[in-house]
Amino acid sequence: MVAWVACKLRASARQVSIICTKTIVDSICLGEWLLDPRLLNVRLDICIRGTKKSLVHHGRYENECGFIVLTKPLSNVNHPIPVRLGYTQSRVFFPPCHIYPETTTARPGFVEPSAGKPVVSATGERVVIIGSDGEGKLDYVGNYALIIASPWLLAPGNALVTVCTRGPFWGQSRYFNEKSLCRSYAESVDWMGKMIM
Repeated sequence: MVAWVACKLRASARQVSIICTKTIVDSICLGEWLLDPRLLNVRLDICIRGTKKSLVHHGRYENECGFIVLTKPLSNVNHPIPVRLGYTQSRVFFPPCHIYPETTTARPGFVEPSAGKPVVSATGERVVIIGSDGEGKLDYVGNYALIIASPWLLAPGNALVTVCTRGPFWGQSRYFNEKSLCRSYAESVDWMGKMIM
């Protein structure tokens, strides 16, 4: 779970910026962001990193994009989980410490990494909330949301999203830093016999 030391929302007539400072332990680098049970049964678009240093799969999949769907809670970050990689969606197993949330619009076979832009600047892009909002609340983790246009000028790396998962937060709009969002391309996928949207 992402641990934020401080998150606050500053508003002025012209700009809204979200200031986020993390603790020394970066939960994304350690794979701990995937331990949150609220992320079960949602599609999370991911990128593989850090495999060249640890020689996982001999670094062959470094910077490859793909997606995961967690079907049961993870007990630790060292146990490999299945990842569908690339355009062909090959199934490869990686420990969560090598699985990072995708924060760009790059998509294998469709949008080249060089043409991808930050997901927070892509109005209409679907994301999953994986961290705290601009006020430091973790209530929205695990919900699908859409990036929407903000009436305020936002600092780089921030976005206004509207929750689109049915439930108590449906239709609510909140500001998030890109570190609290993971792209989730909206298409049905068969994940081990279960259809996930």
